[in-house]
Amino acid sequence: GGSYTMCGRVASRHSAGALQRVLGVETITNEEAYRPGYNMGPGRYVPVVRRSRRGKSSSKQTDSKSVLHMMKWGLVPSYSKSPQDSKFAMINARLEGLSASGAYRRLLKTKRCVVVVDGFYEWEKLERNQKQPYFIYTGKTPEIGEETKGDTSAGDLLHLAALYDVWRGDSGEEIYSVSIITTSSRNKFAKIHNRVPVALIGGDVSKWLDCEHVPFENASRVLQAKDVLKWYKVSDYVGSVKNKKAECMEPLAVVMKRRRENGIGKFFRANAKKTPKKKLVTKNEDKETLLAKNNSKMEEQGNKDSKVKDESKTKEEHNVDMLKVKSISEGRKMEPKIVKNEPSAKTGVIAKSSPSQNRKRKITSKSPNNSDKKKKKTLF
Repeated sequence: GGSYTMCGRVASRHSAGALQRVLGVETITNEEAYRPGYNMGPGRYVPVVRRSRRGKSSSKQTDSKSVLHMMKWGLVPSYSKSPQDSKFAMINARLEGLSASGAYRRLLKTKRCVVVVDGFYEWEKLERNQKQPYFIYTGKTPEIGEETKGDTSAGDLLHLAALYDVWRGDSGEEIYSVSIITTSSRNKFAKIHNRVPVALIGGDVSKWLDCEHVPFENASRVLQAKDVLKWYKVSDYVGSVKNKKAECMEPLAVVMKRRRENGIGKFFRANAKKTPKKKLVTKNEDKETLLAKNNSKMEEQGNKDSKVKDESKTKEEHNVDMLKVKSISEGRKMEPKIVKNEPSAKTGVIAKSSPSQNRKRKITSKSPNNSDKKKKKTLF
């Protein structure tokens, strides 16, 4: 995951109070620094169970209690000059090199702990530099939804072997930080990644935590890869640590189905706005609609016929006017249709001559004078 060699993201959905009840621990430390999440990367504060001294008992043995301590993920050694010194930000500790490492060797006797989470993410390398993310868990398949309030059991939580350290500043500041132990993968999980966190089950948890009575040589026997892990594919949404929704943990098939439905749904919703809904009609309504359409067609035909008649009438009047103009130009007299202003038989009103008729009368009345002038010219 990301630029980290192994186990670079975890999921811890449960509240501090829910984890306290499920794990049966007495106290919670640094609770205010913890924020549950589906996609938690290095630098976040994760739930850690450790043992704390209670005091001396009558049997002269140290009595310890389990504490749920929220620690920063990424070990900051106590000898580091600054907690921001990135070269000491170790999120994973290789089991094979614990005894040889100066940073981890001094922690094996007194600072063993367990990181408790819902699971972690890992990326399988595919062809063409592509990767397929998986969610790895134990117990029953987690129910994806809002952050749960304790509806789980300790058996459904991963208990990962880890080491912690305490950095103290000059001003009295304390930072508890943790590193998860990893080992070589085995069996089917090796297909996803060649390294795997060490998961503890049953009595192994108590042995690893009991630094007072169980020396590391004996406790190290529990640090073996076990076939208790389960996994399923998740979507590329988990790829960015900025993404914090439940979709990070959802199975890939569920996410892809929702994405398809959302895509198709948006397409149909957009088209539904453009296309008006068809109205369902009864048989009687169909008959009425047909009748109305026929009436409308008849009216349209009638309008067309009257328009054709008007056009033909206009053409006839135009032809008559053209004949009149032609006869005048040739010097012939053409009798108008209405010669006298006689009363109309129907209305009894005398019809007035049109301007064109008056104009013709003036022209025809002048024509004899023009002929006389021509005759006079021939006499002289």
